[in-house]
Amino acid sequence: MASGAGVLLAPAPGSGNVLAPTLVDRPWRAPLLPLALLVTGGVVLDRVFSLSLAASLSCTVLALLAWGATWRSSRRGLPLLYLALAAGSFGAAYHQCCRERLPADNVAYLLSENPAPLQVRGVLEDNFRPGAPSGMEEEGTPAVPLFATTLRVHHCWRREHWESASGRLRLSGRGTVAGLQAGDEVEVVGQGSLFPRAANPGERDAFEVWHDRGVAGRLWVPRLELATTRLESGRLSSWRGHLARIRSAGVDSLRTFLPEHEGNLAAALLLGDTHALEQSDWQKYARTGVIHVLVISGQHLVILGLFLRFLCELVGMRQRQAALVIALVLVGYALLVGFQPPVVRAVVTVCVLCGGLLLRRPSMTANSFALAWLIVLLLQPGDIFTLGCQLSFLAVAILYWGLPRVLTTPPEPEPLDRLIDATRPAWQRWGRRLGRQTLILYAINGMVWLALGPVLAARQHALPLIGLLIGPPVMVLTSLALVGGFVQLLLGLIWAPLGWLPAGITRLSLMGCDGLVTVGNALPGASLIVGEVPLWWLAGFYGGVFAALWWPRRPTVRTVLVGGLGWLSLGLAITLVRWPQEGCRITFLAVGHGGCTVVEAPEGRVLMYDAGAMWRPHVARQQILPWLHARGIRRIDDLFLSHADADHYNGVLELSQMISIGQVSTNPSFAEKQDPRIAQTLGVLAERGVPVRTLNRGDRLSAGAVTLDVLHPPASGPPGPENVRSLVLLIQHEGHRVLLTGDLEGEGLAEVLALPIAPIDVLMAPHHGSRFPNTPELAQWCQPAVVLSSQGRPRSVGWKEPYSASGARYLTTWEEGAITVHLQPGGVVVEGYRSGQRHVVRKRAGPSGVPLLQ
Repeated sequence: MASGAGVLLAPAPGSGNVLAPTLVDRPWRAPLLPLALLVTGGVVLDRVFSLSLAASLSCTVLALLAWGATWRSSRRGLPLLYLALAAGSFGAAYHQCCRERLPADNVAYLLSENPAPLQVRGVLEDNFRPGAPSGMEEEGTPAVPLFATTLRVHHCWRREHWESASGRLRLSGRGTVAGLQAGDEVEVVGQGSLFPRAANPGERDAFEVWHDRGVAGRLWVPRLELATTRLESGRLSSWRGHLARIRSAGVDSLRTFLPEHEGNLAAALLLGDTHALEQSDWQKYARTGVIHVLVISGQHLVILGLFLRFLCELVGMRQRQAALVIALVLVGYALLVGFQPPVVRAVVTVCVLCGGLLLRRPSMTANSFALAWLIVLLLQPGDIFTLGCQLSFLAVAILYWGLPRVLTTPPEPEPLDRLIDATRPAWQRWGRRLGRQTLILYAINGMVWLALGPVLAARQHALPLIGLLIGPPVMVLTSLALVGGFVQLLLGLIWAPLGWLPAGITRLSLMGCDGLVTVGNALPGASLIVGEVPLWWLAGFYGGVFAALWWPRRPTVRTVLVGGLGWLSLGLAITLVRWPQEGCRITFLAVGHGGCTVVEAPEGRVLMYDAGAMWRPHVARQQILPWLHARGIRRIDDLFLSHADADHYNGVLELSQMISIGQVSTNPSFAEKQDPRIAQTLGVLAERGVPVRTLNRGDRLSAGAVTLDVLHPPASGPPGPENVRSLVLLIQHEGHRVLLTGDLEGEGLAEVLALPIAPIDVLMAPHHGSRFPNTPELAQWCQPAVVLSSQGRPRSVGWKEPYSASGARYLTTWEEGAITVHLQPGGVVVEGYRSGQRHVVRKRAGPSGVPLLQ
């Protein structure tokens, strides 16, 4: 659909308008394309190497002076070389200025990773958007709604007076926000901090994401109605307030005649309001490869442009007048839904076409394509590194230049063939035409999928195979929903009750689309998980794609299919095969106050100990699954749940939806806890056919050369809270020992300390490193060389852990991020993700039997 931009204003057949833009032109003749590539190259270099701003600016100025001195030179290539150097160095300098060079009064300088009190004044850039409750409130406490928006700061309270400030903060909190809207000037008191860095491989780096968007940090407010005061209303004076009211009115109009679920989908589809959608909707649309349905993209603007062109023709408007109307409406629509990169690309393309018609000048597709890229880069340089921007421009490049080079127009049928076709029944003629169009649509979808597959695999570690099947019908259904939705919005502006007429089309289309995605998501093999994609393979693939697009000689369909599928198969073979590894690998993921430890046996079996985190119901989607995908893990053979506290199991439901689980092992009292979340978890596991077993003291398990001994609890008892019955596992491999303790404490800890044990190489600090179970008696009992604590921000002040005094190394996932333990024949290597430091425990023992630490 994105390629339809060029036909929005195409002249009627026989009009003889020679100024109509062509969809296919030679990109190397467009002067803006090499400029866009050079500036992008400078941005990428600065991103990777963090170049000096002074050096980049100096290089830009010197290169321009050299170009000015040589542009009349007989050596024609030399001025171009200087100009290229100037463009590249300008890109590097511009990226450095936008990302790293902040004003001296920017609020970012007041923030750190640790939350601290912050009082600011600023203007709300958008309405507060509702979010999902955490799901981890204490029993009996009602779930308080969560809201978030962006605040543009202009003053900050420091040193007993208000000081001028700048920058943007992500404002979020719980409570009520009645009366507050975009454009309002407010005063807010809360806890300010920087966004956290990624703590696990494969995890989304919130700091980088928000930094690219120009947001300095976050401001958390426990009760918004108590800590937020409106100083001045922006209802009439702020353009953001006007846009927010228009958007809210449109959302209300759509939801008036649609059921709740379809209304939320329509709000996302037509107005970019995605905040009311459930996480399950996002997951199934992303997993099936049709996530573009839920975000404003070029398809939306093309449909709107075609709809506007139809209206203009209906009222007899001339082509140049229609061009101006379409351009103005699309720019207004882009302002309404937000200038995201796909929207910018489509708006710039259409505006260039409309401008060509108004000025009676032809336009080049490659120039408008490059101009759109440059505008995206100038608005926010970090956007070109986002997946949505890359997919949007890549897909359009394939549609603009790939399809015409591969899919040729069929020749006109012979007179005899036309005569035979005319003798067929009408239903047969229409059926044959529909079949041909369907095949063409699937061929186009296949080409785009083939081009986008590698970048999806590299960025998301998954290939949406089902997208090959459901992509075309989803595109048709969403196009119908867009038409129905735009008509519904238009009639709603005239007279609200008229909106029910097209609402039926919108509802049926969205129901069909959502049902198709739901069925596709439920099919086995809907998405293929892949591991790390080699950079050389990715560069080779897209080097071949660009060569096929812009090489003067036209490639054949067979060449494209054989080359593309062959290279893709090579990449899949590299990423899908899990080669046997040397030794056993144990990773303690950083999930905050919770636990998730993954054991990878040398033979390929994967075991997991706990999967949960306090206040993070989506820990599986946000931390655990990205790490599993980055490792190329597609199945968990055994999931051990230490005990029935939510911060150790609340990620199981989400995990079981997205990855295969062989079986679940629990302590004897897990199912006995009276908690509806326990019953729900066990019920879902039973529905999916995942067996659940219990383990007792004395059980011994094996995963190839790795053995696991259950040290606790016994078949019954000890009495008390769940922590005292935590499942304690002793992992042994190649003479090395790792002890996993869960939340062991109290009487349960006393029972374990009474057991005989050899010195431990690595100990998991029980109960997230809290002071009560981590005693000198425990340190003396197991004599660990390294102690790892899976924890959030430390809360004990003035308490010193007892392990360092005996020579052990004490590490926390709060500081180190994910911590990986390699049990190798020659020793144990412990490595922190954030610090990159490695600690070695040698295999030979000292006089006291304690492993020696390097």
